[in-house]
Amino acid sequence: SRFSELFWKVNPITGFISFVIWLIFALVSLRPFRTRLYKVFYCLHMIAIWTTVPLIGIHSRPRTHFINIVNLVLMIYMVFSKIYYYAVINKRLEFLNIERHINSQLIVLTLPKSYYRGKQLRFNPGSHVRINHRFINPLSWISPSHPYTIASLDTDQEIKLIIKETKFKIHSLGRYSISSPFNNETGTIHGYDNITIICGGS
Repeated sequence: SRFSELFWKVNPITGFISFVIWLIFALVSLRPFRTRLYKVFYCLHMIAIWTTVPLIGIHSRPRTHFINIVNLVLMIYMVFSKIYYYAVINKRLEFLNIERHINSQLIVLTLPKSYYRGKQLRFNPGSHVRINHRFINPLSWISPSHPYTIASLDTDQEIKLIIKETKFKIHSLGRYSISSPFNNETGTIHGYDNITIICGGS
């Protein structure tokens, strides 16, 4: 039929594919699904972002070159910022020290500061480091990175991370991308007589 001929042309089908992706993402974004399927939600979000620019660029009539260029620049900036915040890229964890404790899912992972060559690390208590797959792995671009609380001071010679083991496994001699510390902006804890620490889960 005439509809089938028009539908299967490149321009309409790219718009339809983009529409389906965003429709599925909208459904997964509903709170009951988002809280239970966060990784799926995040993955679909990233897939929708990466595919929308080329698909809509092909689909749009009349051509919207200026908007496409702006979207392309934003995507390039997103790639740049992702790489920029990861100070240690594609590092093999050769000096990995893991402390395990009985009846606990938490482990203490120790990273030497030598991983951050040329960087003077300064961070407040309660800051965290993010670890993800190396950038040549497609999963690093569509899956969320994993934040780990720093359990050491910036004056220490090594960085200890508190980690809860999940499906994302950190293996000795594995290659990962490791971010610079994301600083806790609440400031220093010095000068207080009483400190209350509340530990909660996500």
